[in-house]
Amino acid sequence: MNNEEAKDLFCKPSEERSLLCYALNKMDNFYTLCSQLEEKDFLYADHKMIYIIMKSLTASKSIEKFDVSMITSEAKSNGVLDNIGGYEYIESISTMELDKSNLPIYIKEVLEASTKYKLYKDLKDGMATVVDNAKSGENSESLIGLVESKIMDLSTQARSIDEARDLAVGLVDYIEERKNNPVEQSGISTGYPILDNQIDGLIPGTLHILSARKKMGKSTFLANVAAHVAYRLNTPVLYVDTEMSFNEWRNRLIAMMSGVDERIIKHGGYTKEQYDKISMVTSIIKRGKLFHHRMPGYSVDKLSALYKKYKIKEDIGLAIFDYIKEPDSSSSDRRRQEWQILGDVATKLKDLAGTLDIPFFTAVQLNREGDVAGSDRISWFADIVMQWGYKKKEEVDAGGENSGQFKLIIKDTRRGGGTPEEGIGYKFRKRNLQIREVEAPFQLIQYGDNRVEYGSDDNEELK
Repeated sequence: MNNEEAKDLFCKPSEERSLLCYALNKMDNFYTLCSQLEEKDFLYADHKMIYIIMKSLTASKSIEKFDVSMITSEAKSNGVLDNIGGYEYIESISTMELDKSNLPIYIKEVLEASTKYKLYKDLKDGMATVVDNAKSGENSESLIGLVESKIMDLSTQARSIDEARDLAVGLVDYIEERKNNPVEQSGISTGYPILDNQIDGLIPGTLHILSARKKMGKSTFLANVAAHVAYRLNTPVLYVDTEMSFNEWRNRLIAMMSGVDERIIKHGGYTKEQYDKISMVTSIIKRGKLFHHRMPGYSVDKLSALYKKYKIKEDIGLAIFDYIKEPDSSSSDRRRQEWQILGDVATKLKDLAGTLDIPFFTAVQLNREGDVAGSDRISWFADIVMQWGYKKKEEVDAGGENSGQFKLIIKDTRRGGGTPEEGIGYKFRKRNLQIREVEAPFQLIQYGDNRVEYGSDDNEELK
């Protein structure tokens, strides 16, 4: 079956005619179609051509309302009038009697048919690509990622048919709700109260980046946050790892949650006390949902497809990517600079956060100068950029052992809550990979109950 035959199989001509009727009789309906359908969503060739003509007319002149003669004249001048059924066919469409409330139903039906056809075509093209690479070329994992990415894109497109919203609609109810039922923070808790207070939690649709030098514990920090969200907040999390195997990562997580040293967990022969702790953690893990996927040779397409899949399948509330580095590159990518490629990865993560409406938390390696390795563009697209590392000797001396040896500095933020260079103090117990925020009285900076702002003059009046 060729593509044209497939279109006939999936096409719903009567629903397409109904949409054209709505658009011909009211400009507002036409603009509704333009916001939700493309020309290729009309699978019947005549209807697609009529829709293209209508769009071309509005592109070249201001039109208050379509009429049949306007459409036929344009079609005739382009030599396609006979192809679309002539004056009589367009007239018959414009005079159809339809209930105006059914417009969303017909849009949904036409999009459903179009999506099914696109799915068929993507699968067919995918099979052709597999055949072309049967004996050489792309490996099987890359081919699966390519097809899966296209399918996940179709799935999210089919779910996102929202209209723009008027700010005034529901505003009074929203304000009254917040007045009577205040919330402590807007985003998901990281498990670290001071950090949460400063950044207002991990807000859906935003990208958070943790930067650190190599082997400083950035993966451990991300894993601590993942465990808190999955098992304390009972919110599903997908953790994509570019380096660590599933078994190695799971042992680390059990150590982190139980307090039993990672080496002991791996080697076994537990004491009763150790076994009881591990058993308790096992029962907690069984009740929650924390998914780990190792993707050492990742590509942006595979990454995108995986997060979309788990949003649809498991309704994940947090996406973690460990960590941003140069992905598998095609020959064309090799002609681009590293900063461009890394910037593209950050852009994609930011776009995914918005598309899936969940927070993304990722990490990036700092170079020897303390800058984000490879690309300032990485931080351009982030909502929050944090820097993790050792405290200076004088800071440790000033705070004492209770103030911890590590600190987290909130360097760049789009919503306030930055910190000075003293940052937020942490204790890092490396044997069992536990990172604990230092209690407020032992912090070098007293953040208090309300968020502390830095880098601006709070007394300056608005001009």
